[in-house]
Amino acid sequence: MGARRLVTSDMLLDNIYDIMSNELGPIGRNVVNKQLKDLNIDKDEIAQEHLPRIANQLATAMSKFGPSKVMNLQKEIASLADLDHIVGLEKDLEKRLDMLKSMGQYYEIGGEHSQAINSYTKMQNLAIKMEDHCAECRALREIGLINIVEGDFDSAENNFQKAHEVTERSNDAKQRALTNCALGTLRWKQGQYRRGLNVLDLAIKQSNEEPEVKAIAYKVMGNIKDESGRYEESIEYQKQSIEFFKELGKEKEIITGYNNLGVAYARSDRMDEAVENYKTCIEMARKGEFVRMQGWVSFNIAELYALTGKFDDALVAAREAERIFKELGEELGMSGALMSYAVIYRERKEWKKAADYFNRTLELRKKLGTPYRIADAYREFGLMYTLQGDDQKAKRFLKRARDIFFEIGNITLANEMDALLHEL
Repeated sequence: MGARRLVTSDMLLDNIYDIMSNELGPIGRNVVNKQLKDLNIDKDEIAQEHLPRIANQLATAMSKFGPSKVMNLQKEIASLADLDHIVGLEKDLEKRLDMLKSMGQYYEIGGEHSQAINSYTKMQNLAIKMEDHCAECRALREIGLINIVEGDFDSAENNFQKAHEVTERSNDAKQRALTNCALGTLRWKQGQYRRGLNVLDLAIKQSNEEPEVKAIAYKVMGNIKDESGRYEESIEYQKQSIEFFKELGKEKEIITGYNNLGVAYARSDRMDEAVENYKTCIEMARKGEFVRMQGWVSFNIAELYALTGKFDDALVAAREAERIFKELGEELGMSGALMSYAVIYRERKEWKKAADYFNRTLELRKKLGTPYRIADAYREFGLMYTLQGDDQKAKRFLKRARDIFFEIGNITLANEMDALLHEL
């Protein structure tokens, strides 16, 4: 990284414009103006003290275009100014607390988890000093959610327990409910589905009709039901979640909800409704420039078209997904694109091509360590050998899928694998 530039207030806006224009082209300037408007910062009065909040807003806007864009932005911002130093100079403790929250979000969006945890820990400590129980609880909850992403479930559990202790002292019903939502997310990721549903149900009861709590709880409950093979229940939870996110104006979450609905409808063999929700999702993602979500929906709809014999449409969608995730440099999304090709060629009975794509999918998902997706790939690969009449190979892959589904608590899909195995 080059030497950090000394930036005066009158130069700051031009530098920010340059950074965003380099990454996004002509629309970069408009993105900056929108974020400043949302933050209620006058362009003529912009100062370095505003930079932590501006950086967070810009990173959030950039995340639509994928992690590589966010990383580039953060490198440029780092050469522009030392954000952590700016935060430390703020004498007003309320403003500093808000800055630390922004910095935690900023680093988290860019995948800089250690720096995000550092900012949230500083936020927690300052909140303790200020006796701001709400901010202290939120900081602990955010650290715990990062722990989940990193697979450190013990640390997540510990941080959520600390957050609960704070809510007991403050008797804050909303923070207690939001902490239970986070704990429900942990149980989902641990594969402890029943415990997850119980704690999420408790969060809803504690919410006092708070839309944010219900939106998050119903979304996670829908995800748990989906992975449990209870697709009709997943559909109902996702619908409720979308309505609450609409009430909150959370565009990204609404779009994600329509994608989840499409998946659940497809797994329920309600193909027309699946296509309808996928199309709604794609239209909203394009309008809002959520490029990553366009990729996710593209590979989902590619598989759906393949299963209904619309192979030309399926290949168009799969190529779009592959293009997007190649540009974004995202391996999890690319594993979905590869899987869609595998399904397409399996349904076309082009076995060699299908096997190649299934193997590439499995290799990538094993590298990423995503049990449910690994099991899903084994299942689809096994179904290919069933169609070929190769019972020996089919058994090997279906047994592996069954074992993983049992391990993560998806008894419905594990039983489905057993049923398939008994037919061979």
